[in-house]
Amino acid sequence: MVPGAKTMMTDVRESLAELQKRAEGNDDVRLLVALLEWAMEDAQLAIDAGLGGQAKATLADIHDYCNRADKLIRSAKAKDHPPKVTAPDDGNPYYTRLNANAKQYTKNSTVYAKGDVGYEQIDNAWTFRSLGEQSAVIAWALLHPRSDLYHDPAVLKRLLVNFQTITQNHKDGDFNPGRQAVYGRDPNINRFCISPMMDAWLMLEAEYPWLILPSKRTEWLDQLRILVDYQYETYGPRKPLDPERPRYYPNMDVHHLLIMEFAHRLLGDSKYADDRETILKWLNDSMYPMGAWTYHWPQNECYVYHALNVTFIARYYALTGDERAKDILDNSRPYYPLAHDGEGMTESYTDCSWKHYWSAASPNGPDVIAGMFDDAANKRAALDAGRRGHGGGLGALYTAPWWKDIPPAAMRDNYLIYDENIQGPAGRYGRFSFAGTARTALPGEIGKDTYVGCMIGDRNQKPLPLDAFF
Repeated sequence: MVPGAKTMMTDVRESLAELQKRAEGNDDVRLLVALLEWAMEDAQLAIDAGLGGQAKATLADIHDYCNRADKLIRSAKAKDHPPKVTAPDDGNPYYTRLNANAKQYTKNSTVYAKGDVGYEQIDNAWTFRSLGEQSAVIAWALLHPRSDLYHDPAVLKRLLVNFQTITQNHKDGDFNPGRQAVYGRDPNINRFCISPMMDAWLMLEAEYPWLILPSKRTEWLDQLRILVDYQYETYGPRKPLDPERPRYYPNMDVHHLLIMEFAHRLLGDSKYADDRETILKWLNDSMYPMGAWTYHWPQNECYVYHALNVTFIARYYALTGDERAKDILDNSRPYYPLAHDGEGMTESYTDCSWKHYWSAASPNGPDVIAGMFDDAANKRAALDAGRRGHGGGLGALYTAPWWKDIPPAAMRDNYLIYDENIQGPAGRYGRFSFAGTARTALPGEIGKDTYVGCMIGDRNQKPLPLDAFF
């Protein structure tokens, strides 16, 4: 089939040249041309790999699109795409970060071959986390009116390259085989990748459903089903929970929640909706009484991971309007005001094992809670963390819609409490704060954890507002 594909390549080049003459100043035509240019390059990669059938399917779509260009453009015009916002005045810092990130991500010009050659191009499995998360930000950059790259054809090409790379470079739904990864094979990589990749896909289809070629949609959905079903079988809630030590893992549960939601939308199977319902219940049940989640049950979590849970559940709520998700976030409200000391530092002496960061806190999580519930105490935590920069990437994408410029409350001070999140004491007296966890450490983790500590904060210290800690 390769010679036939090469002949078709010559024919569609002539049609595409005619279409390119009309692209000047018309966003929809420019995006159509960009799609077809990318598809031509992808068809050539298929020919190079001896995949004549795939190349001919792609080229047939290009030929069809060239013949139907006017109809496609009319269908695009029928949808009311918002105008670009050129001078926003609300001060939302997350859009600033997203624009910076998008410009960085779209500088990547790497294109991956098909077949074994392409698979071997990616020797580090963690590359797929970047490909997935960057896809969501790139889709935002292409489609959101606050983006500096709004409707940029080069951004569309990069997004399609990412989709193709992700769907063609797994083995039976796993990105790990035959690749390196820090600490060895890590099944979390699969969830880190496909959750935001599917989000990006649905963002694109919501605005421009024809910017994915029919043959590519079929090819990618076939591969996506393999990727999703691997998660359904290996991670999903297939067995009843152990009542003494349930298999709660909120940081991955929130990824699985979104994967199952997206899979239900794209693939339609009711089994994905059933998993989504179970995971949502788990996220409710794995929360401690004062707003924290577990890490691995029954360990307490750490500040960095809490933000991931908050932003992903907020994304699920934004997409579905499911009030159960909002209720979970409402119940988390006490966490951030307790996690910050009076100087804006967060402690790591009660973190789960091997997760001691002692790094700058991100304002993403408290900004979501503050904006969603007009919560002044969480806004104070967000402002303190934001003095050292606002988290970017996927976290910024999921935080930006909730950000509000609301007055903050004063930080609570001069107290000693029993903190039910850690089942131990926590106190704050001016610059001095302390805590001690009595939660059970998992077997094999004893000796790798810390349990009690204190610190003296100093908001004038750079880069962290920290004088000393024990």
